[in-house]
Amino acid sequence: KQTTRNQVPITKQRGLVLPLPSLPEQRAIAARLATDLAAVTRLRLALADQLAALERLPAALRRRAFAGEV
Repeated sequence: KQTTRNQVPITKQRGLVLPLPSLPEQRAIAARLATDLAAVTRLRLALADQLAALERLPAALRRRAFAGEV
C-alpha cells in the first residue's frame, strides 16, 4: 500500500540496531556539552553588554558635544 510519506513498518523497526556510545562516554559527551553551553551563555551575555554599551555611546557623545566638551 502506498502513502504520501515514507515509513518503516513496526516489524522492521523491531529489528533496527542503533549503536550508542558506552554510558561513561555518553556522560563525558554530556559534560562537554554542558561546559560548552556555559561558555556560549557567558559569551552571549558579554556581547549583549557590549551592544548595550555601543547603543549608549552615541547619546553620550551628543551630550558631550552639546556641553562643549568635544
